[in-house]
Amino acid sequence: TTAGAARLVPVLASIGLLLATAWLGTLLYDRRSALWGALVLATTLAFLSFARVAMSDTLLAQWTTLAVGLAVLAYRPGAPSWAVPLLGAVAGLGFATKGPVALLVPGLAVLLLMWENRRRPVPCGWGPLVLGGLAFAVLGLGYVPRAPQPVDGDREMLDRLALPRHHVLTVGAITTDIGLA
Repeated sequence: TTAGAARLVPVLASIGLLLATAWLGTLLYDRRSALWGALVLATTLAFLSFARVAMSDTLLAQWTTLAVGLAVLAYRPGAPSWAVPLLGAVAGLGFATKGPVALLVPGLAVLLLMWENRRRPVPCGWGPLVLGGLAFAVLGLGYVPRAPQPVDGDREMLDRLALPRHHVLTVGAITTDIGLA
């Protein structure tokens, strides 16, 4: 794996994050505000830095933003029936990318939406909820048994990761050590 190939995933995730940010902005506000929000994100130093580094943080941000957008969409009147199953799939991909931390922001968004809409019935029936749970299990829980384990103990892994010429790329449950020296 070359350094350029390793950076392809974060670059594509950055583009996806910009699109997800604009989409979420249109759900919450309007098209003009959404475009300004995406533009502000695209011009921040942190975003520009993370967009080209072989790390999974931008991919996690993309899954998180998509999950929040899908939760907002699911609570809209006349929401499409695929919103909740797709929310489960996106949450599963986030979990596979970085573990349980991927559930924090979307989970809080869902809880806030439930609180705000507490006098209304849940926006979908059991079918979409079951499909969403299955999508999460298939895409996200495969992370647990496949999580990379250090061969020679935790200390060696930490020492290896501390070297400045090595970067670790985690995409889903696949971890690749990329020497960039």
